[in-house]
Amino acid sequence: MHVPASAVTLARAMSSLSRACATGVLSVRSENSVCRLAFVDGVLRAGVSNLPRALLGDMLAQQTGNDPHTLAAAFELAEFRPPAGAWLVQRGLASRDEVSEALREQLRELVRAVFCWRRHELQFDPGPAEVGVYWLREALPTEALVLSGMRAVVSGRLSFALGAGRPERLTSWGRRLLDAGALSSSERALASALARGASSRDAIAAAVSCELAYQTWRALRAFGALGARAETRADYALLLRKRGQLRRRAGAHELLDLAAQRNASSQDARRALRRLALQIHPDRFGPDAAARAVSTEVMQALTRAASVVGASRTCP
Repeated sequence: MHVPASAVTLARAMSSLSRACATGVLSVRSENSVCRLAFVDGVLRAGVSNLPRALLGDMLAQQTGNDPHTLAAAFELAEFRPPAGAWLVQRGLASRDEVSEALREQLRELVRAVFCWRRHELQFDPGPAEVGVYWLREALPTEALVLSGMRAVVSGRLSFALGAGRPERLTSWGRRLLDAGALSSSERALASALARGASSRDAIAAAVSCELAYQTWRALRAFGALGARAETRADYALLLRKRGQLRRRAGAHELLDLAAQRNASSQDARRALRRLALQIHPDRFGPDAAARAVSTEVMQALTRAASVVGASRTCP
């Protein structure tokens, strides 16, 4: 199943901001659409967009069964003062828990809509996380919102190979996404099967005909959160270390991890290059466009370094 590479990058970027406990504003642009997401210590607390969004009163009416006309009329009263949620609680028109859940659902809907954009241009500005609206006091984990957005992208799309197939296993990123989400019993059973490594047939059996579980499975597969074997943190860590060496113009031997072998032969260089390629080749990072771009740059530098080491041994 094909999803835009930029959507995969958005998912990875939001997860990275969560892991880094970052504070600032992530701006997402797509043609005439703009969204600004406020992160506080890695948690997505607020979001605004230039596209229409569901009103808080409509969300409350939908989840509580309250009369939408009564809520709409309440918002038109002259004494209304923001924030709307606190005002509704004070007026006795909604409970604090109902308002909190409606605000979280507003943010979920915004994230789902942004993930479904055709392209994404990202820019993160560290600093004050101000986007012009109040922060959520009881926010959802960022990874749970990412998973919700991923599900929205693949909603209604069926493109499975339903045979026994090669076993799939959750990557470390996939595990983080599922650990943070509020999963149904069917999704938990699916997650358990994928954590061990499951064929398509086994995964279908674990999902027990639950459409939400199938949707989660499709999202994990489409966004590269499943692999033929478990992904390790070492791959990403090694990639970042090599990029850092490139930035400070490390020598060929250091790039190839041959610093202790100053008399390394061309064969040693080829072996080192092959060993590193097995861990950080672009194909190792699936549809993660950002990681693949860095990997391509690093692998080109490593290939040049292997040529330099080999040439230095052949010179008289």
